[in-house]
Amino acid sequence: MTVPSLYSSTLAYERSVAKKRQALQKTLSSAQESLKALPTKGETKEWLRRLHHVQAVVNKYWPVHWPVFEACLASYVSLLIQDVTQGIGIILVGDSGAGKGTILDPFREVERTKWLDKFTAASLNSGFADNVTAEQADERAIYRIVKHKALIVGDLGTILNGSRESLAAMYSSIPPWLDGQGLAYGHGTHGSHGQKGDFSFVLIGGTTPISKTTWRAMASVGPRFLFLRVARLTDAEFISPKMYSPAKAEISTAIQELLNWIFSQHKPRTIPWPDYSKEQDVQIQQYAKLIAKGQTMLGEYGEDNLNVTPHHLTQRIGTILAGSALLWQRPHFNDLDMRLARSFVRASTPGHRGRVLLSLQKGDTTVNQIATRTSLPRNTIVNTLLDMEKVHVVCRPNKLVWDGTAPDFDKPGRPPDIWAIAPEPEDPEREALAAERKEEYS
Repeated sequence: MTVPSLYSSTLAYERSVAKKRQALQKTLSSAQESLKALPTKGETKEWLRRLHHVQAVVNKYWPVHWPVFEACLASYVSLLIQDVTQGIGIILVGDSGAGKGTILDPFREVERTKWLDKFTAASLNSGFADNVTAEQADERAIYRIVKHKALIVGDLGTILNGSRESLAAMYSSIPPWLDGQGLAYGHGTHGSHGQKGDFSFVLIGGTTPISKTTWRAMASVGPRFLFLRVARLTDAEFISPKMYSPAKAEISTAIQELLNWIFSQHKPRTIPWPDYSKEQDVQIQQYAKLIAKGQTMLGEYGEDNLNVTPHHLTQRIGTILAGSALLWQRPHFNDLDMRLARSFVRASTPGHRGRVLLSLQKGDTTVNQIATRTSLPRNTIVNTLLDMEKVHVVCRPNKLVWDGTAPDFDKPGRPPDIWAIAPEPEDPEREALAAERKEEYS
């Protein structure tokens, strides 16, 4: 080797070593910053003391609502998790008077809350009105206002109910916003405005049970929301009118003392993800698939079924579970976090689809087995199964000749149908690509 070539080789080697050293230093620096962001032992003790106080106050008045309060707290805390770019939408579903407002109101005065009584499609575009300057338009844009905050909406009925046309208009705007990457619009008055980047946030709202028209509209653009059911209070669980406002005020004070303190100690997007096992990762993906399957809607006018993919759901479920683990200062996911994921499955589908699909996933195969696990009426289970069979979400591997006029358990002497979750539908595009490759190599 000549002297010049030896020199050149040595120089290249030194540059390579220098780059690797810089990369290692950057990695170590990032790891050190992450460790600094973690709560200290003293902070953890104070954190849990405040959290246990919130739990005690809620259980003092409405213990049946604690799981939903806990999920809302976890969604706030998820704002601290690093490397999260999606917006998280959680919708509380319950009959009028079930307690949605009772749960949401105590979060109103939290410093990281932006409260709206109602929300419409115009709310997203309100910053771009014709009577404001370009600078004012950008400042008023809601995606900026709620960055790294929680948007609490008392009544989401305005975006979850309506005509097919109004729902289609609404869901043409919501998906890019809930993806947490900001919004960019072209308007005649101001030209192109907006910004893309990390504008992640949390949306929590309440609504009464929604129609299949709304499920269809959401399925057409992909799922962005997770739903939780609010249990109805029994007569014994109602508190007197005299105590209602003081009870909410006491809960509100406890929640403010917890969340305001947490966010005074830690900035958004600074705490590392809790650990989770490969099995838990797979389980989260399976829960997301169950929700996606449960949201499949029958096509209209001879069109294909509206199939939903689970990818948006997987990341959002994982983020909320990370918030749940961090809320309780756990370094890794546990069964309590997975229980929250199952709550999303139960509520994030039309009717009782989620409960039936969870039962099938557990290995139940007959109507009687599903009824034993879920306590649902058998007629409800049969109708739910037949509804999902129409859209190829479930199937009967042992399907017999049946006239469709009576449930299986009403046929004397007839063996029960065996039900199962249907295989994933084939992707026509993947089939086409595979056929092209086969043709290229033939």
